[in-house]
Amino acid sequence: NIKNIQECNLVKIQSEIERLRVLSSEGKLTSKELANGTVCLSNIGTVGGIHTCPLILPPQVCIVGIGKMQVVPKYVKEHIVPRTILTVSYGCDHRVIDGATVAKFSNEWKKIL
Repeated sequence: NIKNIQECNLVKIQSEIERLRVLSSEGKLTSKELANGTVCLSNIGTVGGIHTCPLILPPQVCIVGIGKMQVVPKYVKEHIVPRTILTVSYGCDHRVIDGATVAKFSNEWKKIL
């Protein structure tokens, strides 16, 4: 849970991620670090997870579960070729974010990646 991320540059974000990672690995994360988020990214891929059903914790409005990257066979122009895929699952508060907006965001994010 990176507070006021809109005011952070990439160096500050990386520094905060590292600080939280260290606290987590030491079992020292407190509710202060976890509370009052807006959007949460959860990387279940680091432990081998592929699919998830993420649940939001108020006041969050969205949680994104990121699975591990996999190489799978895909059909491309009548041929089977290996392709790397990444499964992303969303859980959203539909009083705030509608499904179409999440789908549009996901498609834009895919283009960027």
